[in-house]
Amino acid sequence: MKEIKPVSGTCDTGSSKVDYLHYPGSGPDLVLLHATGFMPWLWHPIAKKLTDSFNIYAPYFCDHRHADPHEGGLSWQILAHDFSSFCREMKIESPCMAGHSMGATVITLAAGYGEINPQKVILIEPIYLPENIYNVTLAVEQHPLASKSIKRKNFWSDRSEASEYLKNKNLFKNWDSEM
Repeated sequence: MKEIKPVSGTCDTGSSKVDYLHYPGSGPDLVLLHATGFMPWLWHPIAKKLTDSFNIYAPYFCDHRHADPHEGGLSWQILAHDFSSFCREMKIESPCMAGHSMGATVITLAAGYGEINPQKVILIEPIYLPENIYNVTLAVEQHPLASKSIKRKNFWSDRSEASEYLKNKNLFKNWDSEM
């Protein structure tokens, strides 16, 4: 089996610079958007299996703009507009899309605002909170979900320590080792 490696790139949207992975293919566009705190490489085992059928983009939406988590971080609206701008600049029109958690929510909002027109969508654990939460600036520690995520361990001395830690977590124990 041939080894499939994505091409790394950066998209200048005018208001931010979004890094991304691209798996060139001759099929329709497919955009894969990760969850908060994850990276687009998480999609690699899936993307490499789909490259014969799709032209795949996996943008990185964790550090494309400066944001102070104690001042509310980036609003959902900004993330949705940045995602829409990424799609527009990359000339991604009427794509298939899949998003996990934050990624699923951003896809939903961008489509709801009418800024993107996805052909098909897969949403994995979207974060659907009461509407007023999306319009309020909350510090990370006040957010109903983010307050839990900031307590997660996020540093290990080496790759094997991280791997062992993740394998012992119910959420990750059955994940593909590449993920």
